[in-house]
Formats: sequence, structure tokens, C-alpha cells
Amino acid sequence: MNEPNRILGTSFAWLRDKLIVGFFVILPIAITFWILHLLYTWINGPLDRVIQIFIFHHLIPGSSYFIEHHEGSIPGAGFLLTLALLIIVGVLVENWLGKKLLIFIDSFLQRVPVVRPIYGSIKQAFEAFQSIGGSNSSSSFRQVVYVPYPFGKARLIAFVTNRVTRPDGTVDCYLFLPTAPSPLTGFVIILPENELIPCELTVEQATKLILSFGLVSAKP
Repeated sequence: MNEPNRILGTSFAWLRDKLIVGFFVILPIAITFWILHLLYTWINGPLDRVIQIFIFHHLIPGSSYFIEHHEGSIPGAGFLLTLALLIIVGVLVENWLGKKLLIFIDSFLQRVPVVRPIYGSIKQAFEAFQSIGGSNSSSSFRQVVYVPYPFGKARLIAFVTNRVTRPDGTVDCYLFLPTAPSPLTGFVIILPENELIPCELTVEQATKLILSFGLVSAKP
């Protein structure tokens, strides 16, 4: 290889290496801001639409300005109002009247035929995620185990979500098998407890391993 070609090849190799390094530096930052943007949009959206209705009916001071410059919305107002509403609800449900009201609403939704299965399932799922990593022995998603993979010595990471004792005394484990990179999506399977492989990972370590496609070492 002559000198110009060697220099050109070295330059391309250098550029390629720097491009890869830059990509892996920027990607986590970009994904983080993308997730934060989605979260902001999700929280801000509902009340922002309510605020727009008030503005287009000129029920808020300065409505004309917001219609002309911000398409009828107040930037960030829906987000801040949602956070304030959540704080107020959190305060209210901790007093006697709030607890009674919450019990009434819960009881009402549990009695509506079409709403009951949807509300009940969503409520149970959120209660399970609230207890992730909790110290209570009955907490869901508290234990991490391995399950045998269909070949060789391969293993899959799974979270134990429930245990059920059958009439013959054997115990079945309900397992959630997450899919990378989201630990919130995956499969639910049932295996006898004696077929599970012990795992020393904590819930936090297993979650980091899944989120990073295995790039982050999660040593027990």
C-alpha cells in the first residue's frame, strides 16, 4: 500500500472510531431527554387541553396574547397544575374524609360491570409496581430468579410475582420475564418452584442489566 492510501485508510479508521465513541456518548443523553420529553408531554397534555378551552373562550387574563403567540396554551401550565393536583390528592387521601372518599370511589368502580375488570387489573398492577424492591416479604417483584432457557446452560432473568400452593402441596411460581431494554414489557409464565435457579441479583441490579442490554455489569 502506497503512502497516500495508507494515510487515507488511517484517517477513515480514526474518523470511524471517533464516530462510534461519539455515538455511544450521545445516545444515553439523547434517550434520557427523549424519555423526559415524553413524560412531560404525557403529564402536561390533559390539563393543557382544558386550559386551551378557557383561553379560547377568553376566560383567562391575557388570553389574546396566548392565542396569538402560543396557539392558545400556556407553556408548562398543564404540567405544573397536574403536579399541584397530585400533591393535593396525596394530602387529601391521608386524612379521614379523603380516605372515606377514596374507599367510596374504589367501591363504586369495583361494582360497575364493564369498568370493574379494567380498573381492578390496573390497580393491582400499580400496587405490584409500588412494592418493587420492598422489604415486606409479601411484596411483588421482590425476588429475582433465573429460569432455564431451552438449550444448554443459558438462563433468563425473571421476577417472582406470586406463589400458589396446589392441593398436592407443590408450589407454583408466577414469573414475569422482562424483555430488554424495557423491564415493563415481557411475558408471564408459571413454573414449579423447584425448577427455578437461585439468583443473587437484586431487583435494582437486574433492572439495570435489562435496561442496558447487558452492557452494564450487574455482579451479585
